[in-house]
Amino acid sequence: MPTKYERPAWHRAITLFALYLLVGYGCSWLVRGQSQSAPVWLGAAVLFAFFMHGRSMALLFASGWLAATFWGWQAHNLGLLQALAFGLIETGCAWLGAKAFSYRSKSEPLAMQTTLRLLAGGVITAALGAALAAQFWTYLNPATLWRLEWRTWAFSTLLGILLLIPVVLAYQGFRPRRSGGMTRNQFLAGLVAFILFGVLALSVFSPDVQRWGTSATTLAYLPMPFLLAASMLWGPRGGSVAMLIGGLLIVGRSATGAGPFAVQDAFAGESALEAQAFVAIWAVLLLFGRSLEDERHRALNTAKDWQLRFARTLAATGVLSAEFDPFTGEATWNPGAEQIVGAHLDSLQTMDDWLSHVDAASQPMAHAAWERAKSGHNVQADHYEVLLGGISYWVEASLAPIFGPDGAVEEVAAVVRVMPAAPVATGAARG
Repeated sequence: MPTKYERPAWHRAITLFALYLLVGYGCSWLVRGQSQSAPVWLGAAVLFAFFMHGRSMALLFASGWLAATFWGWQAHNLGLLQALAFGLIETGCAWLGAKAFSYRSKSEPLAMQTTLRLLAGGVITAALGAALAAQFWTYLNPATLWRLEWRTWAFSTLLGILLLIPVVLAYQGFRPRRSGGMTRNQFLAGLVAFILFGVLALSVFSPDVQRWGTSATTLAYLPMPFLLAASMLWGPRGGSVAMLIGGLLIVGRSATGAGPFAVQDAFAGESALEAQAFVAIWAVLLLFGRSLEDERHRALNTAKDWQLRFARTLAATGVLSAEFDPFTGEATWNPGAEQIVGAHLDSLQTMDDWLSHVDAASQPMAHAAWERAKSGHNVQADHYEVLLGGISYWVEASLAPIFGPDGAVEEVAAVVRVMPAAPVATGAARG
């Protein structure tokens, strides 16, 4: 039974059919190459996106097969049986690649393992589909160049998956909100970077640039840092859309014979192949960069969660923790320590400060414990009084050395359980 926000299976099947044909006509409008396989192709990526969740698979597979069959009949002028075979190649390989991807977690859309599985699934879809499709086209027309068909199908399919699937993952469960998201300055900075990319890309990937000769290929790198900057500034959602648009622009213009990659072709379709490889490398670079950034944010959030739990537990049990520098005695108290001792924490910045607040009778014992800890020995549960702001606290203090890689004491860890006692007479109060 579908959840509140999940569409019924038949609705998703119709959406798959419509989107496949929509992107098919869009890719055909963008560019038409020298092979049966399109140099710019997002159809397999659409199938991959619908198959990667594994729900209502039979209905979705049938819908995708029907859409690909219709495309083979209409766009490639195939007969019914030939169109069915074409549709089965396209749909079956996308299903196998999506099974290899086996995406499960919505909370980790671009974790490193997810990125690696995406690459594996994309390679399976592209390589297997290209081998079957090249054999299929060669069977229909022996004059067909097998290598050309294989290269075109494989690289266009893989690039389509690398460009479209990050968009799908980024918008999983998206709901418009009044607040949150990027700041205005962040959006504007990304917009400026993307506009600069567009201007440079249209200038570099144009017929005019070919007057530079073979050295024109170096100009292809000029717009890419701005596309990368826009993608990083706009985050996973805006950045994936920017990469999709930018990648299609570069490959589409290269496939029509414009741009630095089309200066001199050693074989048919070389310019489109070089552009596909060029964009794919940048897309993979962005995926891995975002994966590392996501994992860093996840690690930081996990650390903050544990820090909050640790601080709440210490505060609830009246326990302070600190790390003291063994040379200067400088103290670093745990977050939330002020909840236990209040503003008096400001007067406890070093071990000397702490010892100065220990009652006179217990100071020799506390000082000896500090010296033992600095020399590398554990000190367990010393009990004494500490006077803070006219209030006497009964404390239980344990010290333990923290050793560095060289075996020397780097820090001294302290755990102090604080129990309020009685107010001290004004004349006797210290600190």
